Amino acid sequence: MIGWSYAGEAAFALQQADRDVRVVIGLTTNVLDRWVYRPDELKSVTPAQLTAPYVLIDGGTNTRPALMADAASRTFFVHMKDMAHGSFNVLEGMLPSVEALSTVPPWSRAGPHQQLGFEVAMQYVRRSCEQYLKAMPTLDTPFTLWDPDGELPDGFVTMEQGGKTPPLPPQPNFSTVEFPSVDKLAVTADWYSFDNKRAPTIILVHQSGSSRGEYRQIAPRLQQMGFNALAIDSRWGERDRWNGVTNETAVRAGTSAVVASGDIPRMRAMQAEAAQDVGGALRWLDANGYTGPKLLWGSSISANLVLKLAATADAKVVAVLAFSPGEYHKDQPTEMRSAVANLTMPTLIVCAEDEEQTSRPIFDAIPTRDKVFYRATTGKHAASILVDDPGNWNAIEPFLKRFL
Repeated sequence: MIGWSYAGEAAFALQQADRDVRVVIGLTTNVLDRWVYRPDELKSVTPAQLTAPYVLIDGGTNTRPALMADAASRTFFVHMKDMAHGSFNVLEGMLPSVEALSTVPPWSRAGPHQQLGFEVAMQYVRRSCEQYLKAMPTLDTPFTLWDPDGELPDGFVTMEQGGKTPPLPPQPNFSTVEFPSVDKLAVTADWYSFDNKRAPTIILVHQSGSSRGEYRQIAPRLQQMGFNALAIDSRWGERDRWNGVTNETAVRAGTSAVVASGDIPRMRAMQAEAAQDVGGALRWLDANGYTGPKLLWGSSISANLVLKLAATADAKVVAVLAFSPGEYHKDQPTEMRSAVANLTMPTLIVCAEDEEQTSRPIFDAIPTRDKVFYRATTGKHAASILVDDPGNWNAIEPFLKRFL
């Protein structure tokens, strides 16, 4: 539900009447204060009634409504002090700014500053819709994950958060194990097994900045299919956004300090060193008598990693699954296409709806004919598309069943 101006009262009423409303977005609106049609009823509204996330984008001297602080769901007050009421309206704000009109209604403003503000507001609307309609909401917010695109003046936009953090999703059964990487760093992993050492095993590697917790809603499905699954903490990570699990391997490796330093060569080296963690996982499986076929599974930056490993001559795996790989290093625009030039094993490449231009060129560069490309129509990025929309499993499972 998106409302502007006095439509706020109606937006609140709809959220109360329909529990299927997944987010309320207000553009300089009176959704939680300044009621004009039913002002007496506003006095009885409580934070407990705000059971859907509320995202209010406002300007001028308006402040966050008091109800948002202790709401039953998450709330966000995005404020651009130089924006006027009409600035958030296409006809009264965006178009006058684009057309350089100097005469606008008294509740609006003109000029390029307003155009920028309108563009930023629309990005926040889009990010909010992606967060709450297109994917399973994460523990992070749509605003800390995705800052507005482009350069903004200092202090152009501020954001206040309120409300309750959503509970953790149900946690599956698994055991946590630890083993040395090839270069002797202790690696933590979650182990999903049904005690069949001859069954195939999938090594699951997480996104950049994430952890083994990324797979707590994915690995049980693999286990049900007949796979053992080993979700590792690679050293290139911090904490996953779905279950809030700290990456213990990264803590030992001092990854946060490397990231904070901004030392690009060292960061690139640490990304590459994550291959040592995958190698340690393979050794641990062998040492514990798991003789079944091994598969590699990567997510975002680790999709690149597992593709590189699978393309080496001494790869000890039978297939590779890469979710949202891409040429992520701008100074090496063909790095991945070169890396997969010798990849001959069965390969599945998966991407989100708006990532085909990123992932398809890598798929096209793989020489083997035994490859599958799938572009999801729902879901945001990488392996999490399986959490965002379980229907995406229908394209993944046929590839996996070949190895059972």
